[in-house]
Amino acid sequence: MAKKRKKNEYWTVEQEDAVKVYLQLDPESRQANKIFEDKLYDPIRKLVENILFTYHLTIPEIPVEEQILDAMGFIAFKMHKFDPDKGHKAFSYYGTIAKNYMIAKQNKHYNKKIQSVDISAILGFEFEQELYEDHESEQEYKSKGFLFTVVADDIEEMAKSNLRLDDNTRKLSEAIVFLLRNYQNVNVHNKRQFYFIAREFTGMNAKEITRSLGKIKEVYQRSRKSLQ
Repeated sequence: MAKKRKKNEYWTVEQEDAVKVYLQLDPESRQANKIFEDKLYDPIRKLVENILFTYHLTIPEIPVEEQILDAMGFIAFKMHKFDPDKGHKAFSYYGTIAKNYMIAKQNKHYNKKIQSVDISAILGFEFEQELYEDHESEQEYKSKGFLFTVVADDIEEMAKSNLRLDDNTRKLSEAIVFLLRNYQNVNVHNKRQFYFIAREFTGMNAKEITRSLGKIKEVYQRSRKSLQ
C-alpha cells in the first residue's frame, strides 16, 4: 500500500527526480514544459509562498500574487543553474535563490522608501544646542551629520545600558540608530513615512511605535540632562 502523502509534503523525491529529468531536456521542449507544469509548478509555487510569508518578505504596495509569480519566474530562469551531481537537493537550492531574490527585492523597495524621509523632524529632539555647546568649530556646529552621529551614539548607548527598556523600545531604538547613521539616504517628510519604516524594521504596529518612541525621547532627554 502506497504511503499517503502528508498535506505539507509538497516537495518530495518525486519533485527531486522530476528536476533531474527536466534539466536533461531542452527547456523549450514540449516534454520539459509538461514536466514543469505537471510535477514542478505547484511545488515551486508552494515553496515561494512559504518563504514569502515565513520570512515576512512581502512588499505591502505590490499584490501578493504578483510577488509570488515574480519569484517563481526567477526560479524558472535559474532552473538549469542547479547541478544535482554536487550532492545538493533541488529543494534547498531553489529555496535559497528564491529567498535571496525576495530579500533583494524587498531591500530595493525599502531603500526607495527611506530616500524620502526628515528624521530630525520625526524624532522631535530639541537639544541640538546642548549637543554643540562644547564644540568650538562653527562648521561642526552646523553639520547635520555630526548631530545625527552624536544622537545615534547616545541612543545606542542608552539602549544598551538601560536594562529596564522593553523589547519593543529596544527594537525601535535600533531602527532609529540605523536611520540616523544613514541620514544621507533618508529624507523623512512626515510621521506616516517614519511609521512605515519603523514598522518594516520592527514588526510593531502604530500604537506600539508611538508608545516606544515616547519612552525613547523621555529616557534620552533625561540622560542628556544628567550630563549637564
